[in-house]
Amino acid sequence: MAMGSVAWGWTAGAAGLDTALLLAAAGALAGIALTWRFKRQRDAALDLSPSGPWPQPVVAEDVATDKGPVLVTVECEIDPADAAAFTAAAAELGKERKRDGALFWQLFTDAADPRCRIEAFMLESWLDQLRQHERVTAEDRRPQERLLAFHRGAARPRVTHLIAGRRL
Repeated sequence: MAMGSVAWGWTAGAAGLDTALLLAAAGALAGIALTWRFKRQRDAALDLSPSGPWPQPVVAEDVATDKGPVLVTVECEIDPADAAAFTAAAAELGKERKRDGALFWQLFTDAADPRCRIEAFMLESWLDQLRQHERVTAEDRRPQERLLAFHRGAARPRVTHLIAGRRL
């Protein structure tokens, strides 16, 4: 980007701003024309219809939308024999979490109980967390359902939403 900025600055200085902008626009149009045939066709098969929002997080009191960051944890109980397949499914879900705005994502194993796996990811604010719940598509649900298929606990996985307090 730095070299591109230098090149466009030099072009604007040598040929004038109008010429530089005209060349940039022509280059953008040429780029569209040259790459049109390389469109990702597999995306056409994705089901991006709304799947209905996830359940709203349970809160003890109203949370300001600018509060954060928010650490979300999902605790699953798995059969240790399924650990490799569970980890692969979790990694796929982790990519989705990061694509949807997670600042970080990680999968943890409880040192005292290898059946206990905790997915943890952090969002910048409570508003980001709420938006994540609202914009779920049918395609977004698939990785989560694959992961939940490994859960062996009697109840649904435990989900927590931890909001950072005042910075010290």
